[in-house]
Parts: sequence; structure tokens; C-alpha cells
Amino acid sequence: MAEHFYCSEVPRQVMFREGEQRQPLDPRFDIRKHSSTGFGWGIGSSGPAQQLALVLLADTLRNRAQ
Repeated sequence: MAEHFYCSEVPRQVMFREGEQRQPLDPRFDIRKHSSTGFGWGIGSSGPAQQLALVLLADTLRNRAQ
């Protein structure tokens, strides 16, 4: 299994890299919508942070959007 990394260089955009492949994370509004603007870290309100926590958990558990 390749290593899995998460990074953010632009507000409200989080990327994941597995091996050499790099892709943006889906905000996963299909599971729950904590924030209408998406997700992010370092943002003052709790909605984007909650959405990011949900996305990271779903991605880590390999529950990727189809």
C-alpha cells in the first residue's frame, strides 16, 4: 500500500497524494453538509473544520465518492 498524504496550498482546497497520483478531495456533501462553502483548515468557523474532519475520515476509511 502506498503512503497517503494530505496537503493544502490554497484555502478551501485539500489535496491527497497516494504514490505519485495527486487529486483534490471531494467535500462529500453526499454524506453530510456541515458547511455550504466546503472545507478547510485554519478557517475561523467550525463548519469548514467539521466538513474537513468528515472528509478525512471517509477518505481514510476508503469511503470514496463514486
